[in-house]
Amino acid sequence: MNSSPNESDLNRIWNRICIWHLSRHLSRGTERTGPQKGSEAHRKRIETLWDAAPNTPEYDELEVLTALVEVYEEHHHPIYPPDSIEAILFRMEQLGLTRKKLEPFIGSRGRVSEVLSHRRCMSLAMIRKLHKGLGIPAEVLLAE
Repeated sequence: MNSSPNESDLNRIWNRICIWHLSRHLSRGTERTGPQKGSEAHRKRIETLWDAAPNTPEYDELEVLTALVEVYEEHHHPIYPPDSIEAILFRMEQLGLTRKKLEPFIGSRGRVSEVLSHRRCMSLAMIRKLHKGLGIPAEVLLAE
């Protein structure tokens, strides 16, 4: 049985090659082509293609452009995980908590101050209590 690729398969393969090529081009950070302006134009084009039906040339173009913009944004505007102390402070603000309210999770007033000022690392017990009591993801609290 001969399983040669059909036109749809070839289009998808070609799109992946284009994505790879364009991502390499953008990762070089060349300013000659103005990648930021190009990225903005891609976003506008994505908006016009957003409701494209699957298995159409417009849908294939949408896939390529979204992948291209994603690669550009990951390279030029990375999103770093939040700092554990910043996450605690943010959660305190959300819940209207004072430092005193953290004492059951962290310990004495002095210990709370040390932890929040980055002078003391949190223990595993503190992390567990903060995760359970305040609902802060453990991955965020464990991040360095």
